Amino acid sequence: SDTPLAIARGIVTFVIVAIFLTIIHIATPYAIANALFDRHGVIPAIREALILLRDRWLISVEASFLLSVINALGIVAWLGGSVIIALPFLFLGGIAIANGASALLTATIAVGITALVAYLALIAMVFTTFLTTAWTLLYLQLTAPGEEPIPWVHRTIRARDRG
Repeated sequence: SDTPLAIARGIVTFVIVAIFLTIIHIATPYAIANALFDRHGVIPAIREALILLRDRWLISVEASFLLSVINALGIVAWLGGSVIIALPFLFLGGIAIANGASALLTATIAVGITALVAYLALIAMVFTTFLTTAWTLLYLQLTAPGEEPIPWVHRTIRARDRG
């Protein structure tokens, strides 16, 4: 008799935690941009970020979803690139093991790990720069005076209604 209740509690807890983490995920870059561009302290910047998120929640969630998909694709690309980089070192390591060349194996492992760490650092730099830029540009667009950006969902519904 406790199982359905436990499942319901688990689902509700998951939804609450997911919403909370999404708020943090979106508000953090907004707060950083607010602190930098508007020269607010940490607490006022967080407050302003939460207000911006509250007022522009749909476009913010859309951006978060899109950037999360791009990030996931980046992880897949990173894994694929890592495999491509690792293959020659695995092959060379296999040759070293087959020939009992421990010095070659040690060098292969050291160079292979160094290459993979350098590749990871490069990918991390590219994606961090991309994501920070995307969130900052969205912040600037959402806080700029003038015409407010229209969420994709609203544009899609309007286009469907017209057509």
